[in-house]
Amino acid sequence: MKRFLPATLVIAFLACTEGPIYQAPPRVSGSYARLIIFREPGFGGAAWPHNYYVDKHLVASLRVNNYTFLAVKEGTHEVHYGGTAEFRGQLLKIDMKAGETYYFKEGRTPGTGKPEFAGQGVSSTGKMSSTTGQGAIVTVTWTDSVQFMGKEQAEAELKAYQYKEAILSQVD
Repeated sequence: MKRFLPATLVIAFLACTEGPIYQAPPRVSGSYARLIIFREPGFGGAAWPHNYYVDKHLVASLRVNNYTFLAVKEGTHEVHYGGTAEFRGQLLKIDMKAGETYYFKEGRTPGTGKPEFAGQGVSSTGKMSSTTGQGAIVTVTWTDSVQFMGKEQAEAELKAYQYKEAILSQVD
């Protein structure tokens, strides 16, 4: 039994990762920009994927440590993650220029502190309490954050991420 639990945890962790390690996204042409979306590693929310939207179009569903890329028509767009296209609490607007690459990162940090952003970003704090069988109240807090990152920092981080194909590879 002592060996069964660690082996089960390793298998569960590996099941949360999919796809090959980083692969360079293809270049975009014409009047399109490239959007790379990635969800940082961690155990917060690792059991379920998060959905990502551009202008209310579902473009990706990523687990922790996953990333994807797609082409987006130049212009101003809304990028967010959430359960539905209408829930847009973690929303960022960005003016995309043809031929440029934009990096959208989402993550969850345990605790109540707000993260500091290097670029444009928003965050929100969540809290969940439950009662144990012995009557004790356990409270867990976290901070969800989304941000657009600079090229240098984003590309250095992406080398350790797993690629997952986008649901929608182009948004007009």
